[in-house]
Amino acid sequence: MLTATALGWRGAEFAGAERYLRREGVRRQGLWPVLAPVVNFERATAAALFARLGFPLPPGFTALLSASLRSALGAECMAVAPGLPPDADDTATAVFTLNSWDDPVDPRWLVRFSGAESPLVTAHLLGVLTTVARRAGHDSYRDRQVAAVRLLVETQELDGHWDDRTVASPYPPTAAAAMALVRAIASEFSADALLAVSRAIAWLLATQRPGGSWGVWHPTTEETACAVHALCVCVNPSAERSVALALRRSHIFLADCYDAGTADSTRTPLWHYKDLGSPLRIERLYTLTALLMSGSPLR
Repeated sequence: MLTATALGWRGAEFAGAERYLRREGVRRQGLWPVLAPVVNFERATAAALFARLGFPLPPGFTALLSASLRSALGAECMAVAPGLPPDADDTATAVFTLNSWDDPVDPRWLVRFSGAESPLVTAHLLGVLTTVARRAGHDSYRDRQVAAVRLLVETQELDGHWDDRTVASPYPPTAAAAMALVRAIASEFSADALLAVSRAIAWLLATQRPGGSWGVWHPTTEETACAVHALCVCVNPSAERSVALALRRSHIFLADCYDAGTADSTRTPLWHYKDLGSPLRIERLYTLTALLMSGSPLR
């Protein structure tokens, strides 16, 4: 829509945009998407998920994925899709992955982005900062890490969750914030951060539904997956029986609902685009990894 509007304003000056619209129209048999294919977002989000959860991947696969992320980053930043403005969230997830996979990127240009209005962005920026803050000569990044931790602590709701304007549910930002704070605590202990994580875990356990799911309106696989990721990363299930039991209940729910169609209520869109939407491939990946992680929490 924006591309077509720009063409209406500027005409042939946007020859590349015209080619894009023609190509998409042919590919989709006369229909045009609201957004460009979000290839950078999907690639960076999936890679960051694997890195954050410690999922083993074939060496050749990680090398190819790293090269792809490097290429998408370009000189400085990454956009959600080619041709769109640089995006802090996608840039942060890409740099976090590369640094986690020992293909270091100096995130000095991320400092111009602010996550003050979004706990999700703050959490992803904090994840990047934990990959560089402990390196020699990076005191400025350590200071920014401390500031990001403080911002997350200050924006946590009294009951332990976080809200984010980009998503209708509190579960994705709560999971992201808790996992980022745990990484930060590992590099530099903070009593306030530890308390914030403890409150978030308590809120997750308290809001699990009787059938083992989580959901702001009703049970959904995506929200349940986010809760599972946070519990597995932030707590040792073998040492916390209440967490292990919660994971076992969630595994039963995820297994029962994994093959649900996109119209099923368990796959309700949660993300704020022009309407509520869902990045389907990412939602499936989150659900699959949560299903694997919650499979045998009790020992």
